[in-house]
Amino acid sequence: MSTSRVYLRPSDAHSDADRVSTSRATAEMSNLVKDMLADDDDETPEIPLPNVTRSALLKVVEFCEKHASDPMVQISRPIKSTDMRQIVGEWDAAFIEMEQKMLFDVILAANYMDIPSLLDLGCAKIASMIKNKSPDEIKDLFGIDKNSTPEEDEQIRQENPWIFEV
Repeated sequence: MSTSRVYLRPSDAHSDADRVSTSRATAEMSNLVKDMLADDDDETPEIPLPNVTRSALLKVVEFCEKHASDPMVQISRPIKSTDMRQIVGEWDAAFIEMEQKMLFDVILAANYMDIPSLLDLGCAKIASMIKNKSPDEIKDLFGIDKNSTPEEDEQIRQENPWIFEV
């Protein structure tokens, strides 16, 4: 069955006007939505997304609309630069440049909705943000309490050596 439009209902939708409408091809970039649509025979299905805010969903749909017919390039690991333009294409680098709270909301939405390419892009952005930074700089960047002891910092270094690779 072929449905042209799908309505996505975010967690903070108060009315039908808060739903996000998109093409089925765009919506099916989400493995979660694709699985939900597989058993849906509605003319215009509505998919509830209780863990996704409308603002994050709008960004997710923007990404999926771009990449539904133009797949994102594979991100090489480990991240070798702090400049996202050297990691992904110009469009993706510009897209993922957003306020930290929105970035985390988009990453959570990509994880919940099972959109691997967007999750990879968000995680690459975080990796580029912390690359070559000290633990104290990372704590400042993310607003993390600095009350850890030098021993705790050393334990983190030992358990996560990849964080400190140059």
